[in-house]
Amino acid sequence: MAGTELRGREGPVSKESTLRKAAIAAHVAKVASQEKKKALKELEEYMAPGDTSKPMVDGLQVGTVSVSAPQPRYQVVDEKALVAWLEWNKPDAVHKVPAPWFVATAALDGFIKQTGEVPDGVEVVQGDPRISVRISAVQEEAIRELISTGDISILEIESGDA
Repeated sequence: MAGTELRGREGPVSKESTLRKAAIAAHVAKVASQEKKKALKELEEYMAPGDTSKPMVDGLQVGTVSVSAPQPRYQVVDEKALVAWLEWNKPDAVHKVPAPWFVATAALDGFIKQTGEVPDGVEVVQGDPRISVRISAVQEEAIRELISTGDISILEIESGDA
């Protein structure tokens, strides 16, 4: 079982301070992502492909915003037509593969459960555990209140005093 205290760069780190950091960072990342998306959409009216700007706050550059100038590229738009062409012109470029719908996780799992047969080339693999952070509307409001009143700092959320 995992302990409740780790040693970080700046001394002991408790489970509680790390939980707090994850929850607040998740909220800040969500809000930042939403704001970034809105700002980028608004910038479409002001910037053209190839443009670059360096926004300033109090005389300091705080980033670089640029719009890519994508080059034309080839893209397959009719896979059946391409396969037919390849069969005549470059047959070594055509390979038989299982249908994507069959090898999709849910479909493959359903097939095995229904038939009891595990096809050759298929194995059970164990995924890695993931840690996730969810924030309810009430929790989000609490975080907003703590940030707005200065009770917690976005950049100093490790402190046990928050």
